[in-house]
Formats: sequence, C-alpha cells, structure tokens
Amino acid sequence: SRPAIAAVKGSIITATYDDGGTNRVANSTVETTKPSVTIVSPVNDLSTRTQATRLIAEITDSDAGVDTGTAQFNIVTPSSGVTVTGTTTTTIAGGIRMEGVLAGIGSGTTAVVWNVTANDLAGNTGQSDQDTADADYDNHTLTVDTVAPAFGSPIAVETGHYYADDAV
Repeated sequence: SRPAIAAVKGSIITATYDDGGTNRVANSTVETTKPSVTIVSPVNDLSTRTQATRLIAEITDSDAGVDTGTAQFNIVTPSSGVTVTGTTTTTIAGGIRMEGVLAGIGSGTTAVVWNVTANDLAGNTGQSDQDTADADYDNHTLTVDTVAPAFGSPIAVETGHYYADDAV
C-alpha cells in the first residue's frame, strides 16, 4: 500500500535525506489527472453477427504517462465464458492503442457489457465512458446476434398469375 501525503494537484513534494554526510534532495509534482480512455471501435450499442468482434481503445496521459501493464479490456456481462484474446498494444502519441478480439461468444443472442481501464505512472486510474455527459462511468454495450430472422406467421404465396405481352 502506498503512503498518503496530503497535497493538491500541482503541489511540489520535496524529499530530503542524508547520504552519508551529503544531503540529497528530490522534488516531485503532485499529478492527479486520470488517463483518458477512448473507445475507437466498436461504437456503443452496436448489434452485429460477428462473434469475433474486434475491440480497439486508445489510452493517453500527457502528465505521468500510461502504465501499459495495467491497461485491460474488462467483460462485465456475461460473467463467464466471454473473454478478449489476442490483445496487442502499440505506442501512439501520448499513450497506447490496444486491440483485442472477443472470444467465447456462442450461437444465439449475446449481450456483452464491457469497458477498458488503465493506470498512469502516478497511480491514477482511468476508465472508458460511453456517456461523458455525467460524472459516472458508463459501460459500453455490444450485442452479437447469430439467430437468423424468421417470419412471425406464415405468409401465403400465390402462383400462376402472368401478364400477356398484348396486355401492356
């Protein structure tokens, strides 16, 4: 567990210690900005037939930098069976781009609720948010539907009608 120091964003914390008769001083600026997590694909509330849907997110933090090892796709619902595989991370300006593929989606209709989280190197945690109009983190949704459409009731078919060339 990290010790807590009472300070506000932008404060400078100074640590001084004696290194065998020589004082050593180090300064650090308090950074409380969370990393920004943006979902590139798929759009929220997408309905698709693709069981192996590709998820893409970009995570940036211009202050402390992104702690790449903490960035992850999180499947909230369904609680078991669905995972993200083949995750790759590439460097972009100010952070990383993360891509993965949904796995474990069976036949039928599956509603997937998911998000992306990551820390910056100062320990602040950011999360993707599909609705930035409020302060709450709102998860992303995706529906994978492999069920073929069907008619609700039989439709009568009539055959045998034709048009003669001379009727035109």
